Formats: sequence, C-alpha cells, structure tokens
Amino acid sequence: MPLARRLRRALLQWRRVVMSGKSHRSDSDDDDNVAEARQQTSPDLVLAGGSDRRQRTRGDEERSTAATVQAAELGLTDPLVLYRATCRIAPRLLHGVLDSPEVAEVRHRGWYRTLNPLHWGLVVKELLACWWFSVRPFQWCYSEPGRTNIAGMRDQAAFTREVRRGVRHMKVATAAETHGDQAGVEARESTSMRSNKKHLVLFGLSRGATTCFYSAMKLSPEEAKHVSLVLVEAPFDTLDHVIDASCWIPRLMRWFVRSFADWRGTREEKLAYDFDPKEVHLRCPIAFVMSVKDKRVPNECTQALIDRVRRELVPHVIPAVEVLVLQHSGHGTMAVGSKEDQGAYVAFVERLYDTYCSS
Repeated sequence: MPLARRLRRALLQWRRVVMSGKSHRSDSDDDDNVAEARQQTSPDLVLAGGSDRRQRTRGDEERSTAATVQAAELGLTDPLVLYRATCRIAPRLLHGVLDSPEVAEVRHRGWYRTLNPLHWGLVVKELLACWWFSVRPFQWCYSEPGRTNIAGMRDQAAFTREVRRGVRHMKVATAAETHGDQAGVEARESTSMRSNKKHLVLFGLSRGATTCFYSAMKLSPEEAKHVSLVLVEAPFDTLDHVIDASCWIPRLMRWFVRSFADWRGTREEKLAYDFDPKEVHLRCPIAFVMSVKDKRVPNECTQALIDRVRRELVPHVIPAVEVLVLQHSGHGTMAVGSKEDQGAYVAFVERLYDTYCSS
C-alpha cells in the first residue's frame, strides 16, 4: 500500500479513535487490496465480450460473501482460529472451550502499521499482561477504545451468536453419537470408556460476566434448554452502578466512557442491563464468584444481581443460585492470584460440575 494512503489512514484512525472515540475500519491491508483489485478488474476496463460475464461473477461473489457473513452472524459457521494461548499459572476451570472470535475492538493483524501512540501503548500493556500472567505465546495486539461496548447490546448479540454456535456443535455431536459408526462404539466399550452427555456451560469474567448473564437471561427456549450451568466471575448489574461504586469522580468517568467507548448512556443502551423475568427461559443454576478485595467491581454490584435472581426467579425458573466469595484476590486474578483462593475456586467449580453436569 502506498505510503501516502497509509499516512492518510493513520490520520483518519487517530481522529476516529482519539478525537471522536469511534473506529469501525479494519487495520489490515486486505480492504485496500480488494478495493484496488476491484478497481483494476472493473467491467469498464475489460473487453466487451467479457463484461457481462465479469459482472455476473462479481455479483455471485458478493452474494456468496453476504451469505457467508450472514451464516457467521447466525452462528452457523465456525471462524478460523487466529491463535491459541496457554497460561502456565492458571488451573483448568473450563473444559472443551469453544474457539470463538475475538471481541470487536481487539486488533491482532496490522498492529505494526499503526501510527497511533495510543495503540502502541496498548500493545505494550498487552505484552506486560502476558508476561505477568505467564501467557504464551505473547499476543501482539491492541484494542480500539471507540469500539469497546462494555457488555452492551453489541456484546450481548455476539455472545448469543456464540451460544447458538455451541448449541449447533452439541446437536452435531449428539447426532454423530446416535448414528455414528459401530467401530467407534466398540472402541469405547473395549477401553471401558463411558460416553457422557455433553453439557453447555456459559462463562464470563467482569465485562464478559455481565454480557454472559444478561445474554443467558434473554436466550430463546430452543437455545436455553441446552445450557446446563451459567458461571460468572465479578459481574456488575449496570454500568452506572459500577461507575458510582468504584470511581472517585463518577461524573468524570462517565464523560470518559461516553467520549471514548461505544456507549452514550441512551435509554436503549441502559435497557441492555435489564431483563424481563417473564421472558427468562433458562432452567439451570447460576453461579457467582466474587472477592472482597475486588475494587474494580465492588461486591454490591454483583450482590444486586444475586438478590434479584433469588427474589424473582428462584426456585420456579432458576433452580438454584450458587455463590463463592473469595478473600484475597483482586479483580481479574481470582483464578491465578492467591493459592488459597485458587484452591477454593477449583473446588467450587468441580462441585458445580459434579452436581449439575454429571448426568
């Protein structure tokens, strides 16, 4: 890509992300390459005999691309795996994790082409986090603040899409076991292996926990019946509440969020942090994990969710609410911080699996 165009893109990104807090364009060269290819192969530039054929080809490609995007949005196709990472100090709390797309604001590709100093600072922050928590390989990426939704409608739509994809995987696995090859069944029997029923467990941490909770409350009956457990670590009930409870100057923090994140405080956005008890189709337990040392999401923000679920949904809709309160770990480090908390966390999750996901 020419240097002039690259500089122009960098200036546009600076204005979107830093000044207006918005950036919806990819940082890769793919968009420009596709645009250049389309410009060079325009029907106006080819011979008359191939013009109609080229137009039909482009139309078919566009329809195919649109169908692929729509299928991905509906959770009907699997994304390509961008990377896999491991944490050397974390216990295995989740099993059979479904490979899912990165959140909308994180950019892994083209990080080295950005001229935005904010992006470079965020790249360094990500590298330091990987080093501190022993995550390998190191992740060279940054996030665009203007695309950060903070568990709003867009985050919940993406989470629901992945739940839909997880349900599809379960149906495929069930069909394969029902109509599978006899050789596989005989192999399992010969090795004394028992084929257990698959269970779908929804998990989230902090912003992801809030997204997970409200998305689970709004699942359709067909999707909700496949969920066996919802496990959320440090969720908050509303963005306004967590700002008021955790910030010294809440008004200043709200200004920062409105200016630089994908949140404007409108009535429609605030409704994302709510659910209708009459429309909850979930029929599985919800487990909450929080810590008394958590300053980012104070316990009162999580307790508000616990109290509402117990008051409005237990026991006629939600069979049980499980709560684990840790004593030593801070926000985001409950599974990798204190050894005592880590042991309690693992024991809590294993008990949940034995109780609700063993049949």
